Amino acid sequence: MNKVLTIVFLFSFVFAIEPIVPVMVLGGGVGSLTSALYLARAGIVPLVIEGPNPGGLIIQSHSVQNWPGEMEISGNDLAEKLRKQVLANGVKLIQEEVVSVDFSKRPYLITTRPLGETTTTQRATNSVIIAMGSKPNFLGIPGEDTYWGKGISNCAICDGSLYRGKRVGIVGAGDAAVLEGLYLSNIAKEVTVFVRKNAFKGIEEKRIKALAAKPNVKILFLSEVNEVKGVKGRLTSVMVKTKDKPVYEFPLDGLFLAIGSKPNSSLFKGQLDLDAQGYIVLKNTQETSVPGIYAIGDIVDPIYKQAITAAGDGAKAALQAERRLSE
Repeated sequence: MNKVLTIVFLFSFVFAIEPIVPVMVLGGGVGSLTSALYLARAGIVPLVIEGPNPGGLIIQSHSVQNWPGEMEISGNDLAEKLRKQVLANGVKLIQEEVVSVDFSKRPYLITTRPLGETTTTQRATNSVIIAMGSKPNFLGIPGEDTYWGKGISNCAICDGSLYRGKRVGIVGAGDAAVLEGLYLSNIAKEVTVFVRKNAFKGIEEKRIKALAAKPNVKILFLSEVNEVKGVKGRLTSVMVKTKDKPVYEFPLDGLFLAIGSKPNSSLFKGQLDLDAQGYIVLKNTQETSVPGIYAIGDIVDPIYKQAITAAGDGAKAALQAERRLSE
């Protein structure tokens, strides 16, 4: 019996002295890496769980031309430069995915597993920065995967400059489609908006009228893009189905999907306050409904969805976490 008690005591002692991670950052994109950099520079070395997409959505951009200090850089190269910078500052990056979280009490518990495996690891932490982003919606049509990033995009602000003086199309019917159309109308030679219904469902009536008044904008109601075609790895046209015409080929240089996205927040349901669309609700700058838990980037932002705004969020969250831990 004494031997058993000794073993239990030793096990408990070993578990008790296992270090608690000061801050865990969930996600591997620009916002996550910015948070990690700021924390490390403040003397708090975080643990970054990169997830299945190290670098985040920006790696899908072949040409980034709006990042400060870079005239032009691929999204992959930008993400790699950021990764090297945080690694040089002592940050540990783990390519695992988050399985579950427990924010009911401190220390908070994060359960992860290596990609493609079933074995899990549970880690304790005093603070968490959530940077798990969102997942764009897709049409699910032939050619979409093939030409994603090679003519198809879901961000006009990110990639619109690549189509200066060219012909572009937009799929969507909400406010996002209208805003993308207005933005691209100042860059592209021709902008065609494909709307499945017979009207926009956006609420910005003035913007809809402004878009329709643009001389280089054409709005095709009751139209549906059902295939993407290309030559030598670049999009060249889409197949369009309308109510009055048989399927026909429509030449384009680029296609923008303005059909929304979903935040990767299902893990946090019941743990944090979420809004009706699933975005994490912020209470104090980047802090969530649970003290010491912060969220940044696309998982809290249904509007801007830019790498630079995610980076700004990441810096703020890191500074908030550092201040809280020091207190």
